[in-house]
Amino acid sequence: MLPAPWLNPDVKWVCETHPDKPMSHKIFGLFECGGAGMMDKESQEKYEAEAKLLKSRQSDKELKWRRVEMGSNREQRDRLKGVHVLLALFREGTNQEHRCMRGVIRDYETDLKFLEMRCLARGGEWRIYQTVNMRDTEKAMKHLMKKLIDHPELCTDVDLEWRTSLLQPDCIYGEKKFMLDVDTKDVEPIIKLVGENLLEKIESPKGWHLITKPFDTREVCKMKDVSLQRDGYFYVKTVNP
Repeated sequence: MLPAPWLNPDVKWVCETHPDKPMSHKIFGLFECGGAGMMDKESQEKYEAEAKLLKSRQSDKELKWRRVEMGSNREQRDRLKGVHVLLALFREGTNQEHRCMRGVIRDYETDLKFLEMRCLARGGEWRIYQTVNMRDTEKAMKHLMKKLIDHPELCTDVDLEWRTSLLQPDCIYGEKKFMLDVDTKDVEPIIKLVGENLLEKIESPKGWHLITKPFDTREVCKMKDVSLQRDGYFYVKTVNP
C-alpha cells in the first residue's frame, strides 16, 4: 500500500464539476473514500490517468479545486477582546410578550440586519440602540463562569446570561465614554457648554445623543432636557413592519 501524496490527514481536496460528467463522480468518490489516505499502486495509477483525462476535457473555468479544512463544519470563531451590544426596544403594536431583544455585534452590518429581521418577525414598532461603551469579553467571561458555577440551572440560558454579563458596569473595554441624552432639537447651546469633550453627536427621535469624554457634567446637567448616562445606549434606527 502506498500513501496517496495528494491526501493530507488534515485536509481533503474536493473536485467541483458539472453533474453531467460521470468521470468526475469517480474522482470525487476517490477523494471521499475513507481510510487514512492509503491507496494501492494500481488504484493510484488508475486515478492519475482518469484525473489527467478529466482535466484535458474541461477548461480551468469548468473545473475548480478548493481546499476544505477537516472540521470545516465548525462555526467561524473570531477572538474579540471588545464588542458592542445592540438593544431593540418594543414601542407599539400587538406584540406584548417580547419587549426587549439584544444581540452581540461581531459583524456590524450582519448583526444589525439580523436584529432588524427579528423585530419585523415579531411585529410592531421597534427602536434599535447600541452601547456607548465597548464591552470587555474577558471580564464578562469571568462574570459568566462565576454565575454558572453558583447557578448551574442557568446553563440552558447561556446566550442570555452572556449578554447580561457583557453589560455589567465593570465590563467596559477601553476608555470610558459618557452620553448626554438631549430631549430637544436645539442642541447648540449644550454642545457649546460641552466644548472639546464632545466626541460625536447622533440625532435621536426626540433630540440628540451626545457622546463625550468623561468630564464634570454638573453644569450641563442643570440645563433643561438634558440627562447624563454614564454607560448607556445611543439611537441607531427605528424598525416598522
